[in-house]
Amino acid sequence: VVLLEHHLLDGDGLSLCRRLKALARPPRVVIYTADPDGELVLLARVACADGLVDKSADPRELFEAIRVVVRGGSALPPLEPEQLDAAAHQIDPEDLALLAMLVDGTPAWDAADTLRLDRRKVGRRIERLLGRLRQSRTPALS
Repeated sequence: VVLLEHHLLDGDGLSLCRRLKALARPPRVVIYTADPDGELVLLARVACADGLVDKSADPRELFEAIRVVVRGGSALPPLEPEQLDAAAHQIDPEDLALLAMLVDGTPAWDAADTLRLDRRKVGRRIERLLGRLRQSRTPALS
C-alpha cells in the first residue's frame, strides 16, 4: 500500500497515483489529504485511488482505510449524484463512458479494453479528465 500525500512539492499525488496504477503490478493507493472535499473524492476515483483519508481524521480511521485496501476493498467516500452530474458537464462527451467506468472502480486498463482504446491513449485521456475536473476546484484547494 502506498500512502500518498495529495500535495507534492513537484507535482500532485493524483497524477502520481494514476501513474502508479498504470504499472504492470499496481500497488494499492490511499490519498492522504488536508482537504478531502467532494471534488477531491471524484478526482481520486478518476486517478484510480483505492482510498482517501483526511489528515485530521483519528489515526484509527487511517489504519482502517489501509486495512480495507490491503484486503482489496475501497476506502473512498461515496460520491453525490450532483458531483457526477457536474463533472459530466465539464468534460468532452467522448469521455463520459471512461469517466463512468473510472468512478465505478474499473481499472484504467480494463476500461481501455472495454472501450477498445489503446491503453496509452486512455492514460492521456485520464490526465485530460483530471485536468478538466481540477479546473473546477477553487484555487485554494487544487
